Amino acid sequence: MKKKKEFIAMPIYFQEQSFREAEKRAENKLNLISQALEWCSHHINTDKLNRENFLFDFVAEFNKELLAQKGDIVKAKVGVDKIHFLLEIHISKLKDLQKQFDDIKIDVDVHGDDYVCKVDRDSFTIYTKNDDENEKLIKANYLIDAIDKVSGYQKVYPLDLCRGTSNFISYDIRNNKYFLNYNFL
Repeated sequence: MKKKKEFIAMPIYFQEQSFREAEKRAENKLNLISQALEWCSHHINTDKLNRENFLFDFVAEFNKELLAQKGDIVKAKVGVDKIHFLLEIHISKLKDLQKQFDDIKIDVDVHGDDYVCKVDRDSFTIYTKNDDENEKLIKANYLIDAIDKVSGYQKVYPLDLCRGTSNFISYDIRNNKYFLNYNFL
């Protein structure tokens, strides 16, 4: 009796452009945190900020620390808005940074005192889902290898080849590479 071999997902295509854009958005998000911390450092000691709470609401955490650190400048208990006025703190810059931060939909984690955005390559890689797709991928790779060998001797027109295979393979113009058309699997 034959043992059925175990299915192993194979990568079909890596969306490099989307991955680079996600990395850029993650970097922008970390820059916004740095700008917000820099802004806060002009008014309070940022070492005492709760890093995780700061991620969720820059303004609320800033106000909490402002009250804790500078709330005793007046004898009476006053609201945070009064302290903003007395210290001439314009909170609108921090609110703007918070809005820009919230608009970028990438998760940020706190590791010690550092903020980290991880962009996972697997999220931008398309994999086969079954043995039939694995077989199609293997055949497409043989075809692509043959096309690459022929292109060393003769001009090859990618659009015509894709059309000639009924879009079994596609051509990535940015990277000048053929790949199995994952939309028709």
